[in-house]
Amino acid sequence: MQKGRLPRILIVTAGYGEGHNSAARGVRDALAGRAEVLVTDLCAEAMPRMFGLTRAAYLWMISRLWKLMYEVSDRRNMAEKPVRGIAPVERLLERLLREWKPDAVVCTYMVYPYMLDSLASRTGRAVPYLTVVTDSFVINKSWLCSKSPLWAVTDPWTRAIMEEK
Repeated sequence: MQKGRLPRILIVTAGYGEGHNSAARGVRDALAGRAEVLVTDLCAEAMPRMFGLTRAAYLWMISRLWKLMYEVSDRRNMAEKPVRGIAPVERLLERLLREWKPDAVVCTYMVYPYMLDSLASRTGRAVPYLTVVTDSFVINKSWLCSKSPLWAVTDPWTRAIMEEK
């Protein structure tokens, strides 16, 4: 980071449900005046048509099949078995890291820490990041298997559940 400038913080979110975006806005607002902040929905920007379809499907399914979706995703270790079909999202993230040069990244969507881990492994260039967990009380395994150096949670109960898992 250059001396005399505010740190650059890239906040990456996804519009699958409102919790991720709400968390991103909260972090942005908390950093106001203390950092240069860029908030972006990588999925919506990288794959707008596919995002529109998958978001609509997600919202329909989550309102009807939440328990089943949670159980399926809770069995998956994204570090070992990445999400398929989202290479454009990872390419956009890589381009933002290269061009905007953030000092740190804040992830409010559980897929992004895995992308940052993958990019660091592939390129040899790691950027510090923080994962903001938008689940509470019931913590999906997808939040826990990345190499995230730091997690932010909503309350002490959620912290205890994460530590237990």
